[in-house]
Amino acid sequence: MTPSLSAYLLVAAALLSIAGLVHLRVDVTFESFLEKDDPVLIAYEEFAATFGRRRKDTRSLCITLVLLAVLVAVLTQVIGDNMARAFGLVGALSIVRFRTVVEDTADTAFVIFAVTLGMAVGAGYAVLAAICLPAVAVVAIVMNNYDRQKENG
Repeated sequence: MTPSLSAYLLVAAALLSIAGLVHLRVDVTFESFLEKDDPVLIAYEEFAATFGRRRKDTRSLCITLVLLAVLVAVLTQVIGDNMARAFGLVGALSIVRFRTVVEDTADTAFVIFAVTLGMAVGAGYAVLAAICLPAVAVVAIVMNNYDRQKENG
C-alpha cells in the first residue's frame, strides 16, 4: 500500500507553513482570555505572585505542533487498517513515555519522530520514511535557528 496523495500534500503544507510560524507571536496565556477587572484574574494574579509562574515559548510550541501534525499523518499512513501496528504503536509510545524524561515539547516530537521512522521502515514504507526525514530535518533546522536567535538577542 502506497501513501496517499493527501499525506504528501499535508507534509508539503506543513513545510510551507513553518516559514511563517517562526515569526508568529501568539498570546495563549491565561491572562489574555480575561478582562483586567475579572475576579478570577485577580485571584490568579495573587496566586501567581505568591507561588511564581512559568512563561512558555509559544513559537517553539507552534513549530512542534506543526511537526506533530506531519508525524501523525505519516503514522496514519503506516498504520492503515492494521490493528497489530496500531497496538504496537501504543505499546512503543507508552514505553518511551514512561522511560524518557521530557523537558521540552520539541523533545517529545523527536521521540515520536524516531518511533514513526522505525515503524515506517519496518512496515515497508521506506519511501514515506524518506519523505518524512527531510521534512523533520527542515523543522529541526528552523527550531535550531530560532533558539540561536533567542540566545543572541
